[in-house]
Amino acid sequence: MTPLILVHGYLGGSSQWSNLLPHLNHSSVYAVDLPGFGENNHLDPVSSIKEMATFVLNFASQNELCKFDLLGHSMGGMVAQEVAISYPKKVRKLVLYSTGSIGALPGRFETIDQSKSRITNEGSETAAERISATWFKELTDSPFHQACANLAKKANLKTMLHGLDAMKSWDRHNDLGRIDAETMIIWGTEDRTYNRAQIDLLSDRIKNSYLQIIPDTAHAIHDEKAPELAAILNGYLV
Repeated sequence: MTPLILVHGYLGGSSQWSNLLPHLNHSSVYAVDLPGFGENNHLDPVSSIKEMATFVLNFASQNELCKFDLLGHSMGGMVAQEVAISYPKKVRKLVLYSTGSIGALPGRFETIDQSKSRITNEGSETAAERISATWFKELTDSPFHQACANLAKKANLKTMLHGLDAMKSWDRHNDLGRIDAETMIIWGTEDRTYNRAQIDLLSDRIKNSYLQIIPDTAHAIHDEKAPELAAILNGYLV
């Protein structure tokens, strides 16, 4: 079975997949922690998606993974796109999950510079609680919110700001046609972070792609509907 690498999103980490992994019929799964996030919060953060992609490739090399399937969630989906575009021979199948091809989203609720200012003013822990709540349909009432917030708090203020800078400067929407890997695009209908237009852009421009929409769930499908997400992945990653 082809190894599968999971790449988390902004303020995430390898532990975010804990509710998904028991449902995956996969014998070779590797979950990475990007620099400054999760279990790698002791590492200096990087401020570009390209550097994050290089980190994932180095992670693959360290684990002797010459070719792999790659799943990226949110910001991690940007990293996955970067890997698939720049190193197409490395990726067999691609999963772009709750993500888009433009870091500074059109129509974003606030500019990234405004987000940086807000996070700086409120502090990293308050920001972690606030931001992570938006990823769930039920916000802070979600049974999964607190674990997600605790993981988000592992990122310090510098990591948070560097992550926003990385997204602000990244745009691959004109390069989606260069993705050769078979691609599954997954999105929840209640996602507050990425709207349907961003998902349709991925679907329209990636040649060999399939769109899977999961109703009644928001940004963190791996928590809210883990069995449903796993069933899609089990059928696709064969």
